[in-house]
Amino acid sequence: MLAVSACSSSDNNDETKPPSGAASSAAETPTPSSTDPEAAAKDELLAAYQQYLDEVTKSYSQAGTEGTDIKKYATGAALVTVQSETKAMHKAGQVTTGKPGSTPEVTAINLGRKVPNATITDCMDVSQWKLVDQKTKNVVELPKERLTKYVDIISVEKWGKQWVVLKETPQDRKC
Repeated sequence: MLAVSACSSSDNNDETKPPSGAASSAAETPTPSSTDPEAAAKDELLAAYQQYLDEVTKSYSQAGTEGTDIKKYATGAALVTVQSETKAMHKAGQVTTGKPGSTPEVTAINLGRKVPNATITDCMDVSQWKLVDQKTKNVVELPKERLTKYVDIISVEKWGKQWVVLKETPQDRKC
């Protein structure tokens, strides 16, 4: 994951917003995620994934996982990767600054299993996530040919009420 990420879009459709000063009603039209269990699960999943990314960013910014909630959002290979990379960063005296950008999309979800699972495909943009020497604060030069915007495939499962990241598989292709 250390390859560092950001893509985003927003849909500001003012036609769907009530006029300014209009009273809100309890009988408003339900949103798709409040009536569709799969849409609600995707919303929960993406929120948990964002928390995972926040904890990864925090871990890399201090070259360690102590004091983070990474174990709440990651397990297995995903957790081992963060732990081993932050250990290597600590040993090298390096941390990150900035943060990755991300435009995740749930590309597969299976809620009918005993342990629900899903796949997220993300466009990671690590161009603003810099590796720096902890003492000098100088940016560590990385290979010019490395991808700074790439596809990342994330495997997740729902354990109880919490979605957890099992594995991240960065792809060697641009997004």
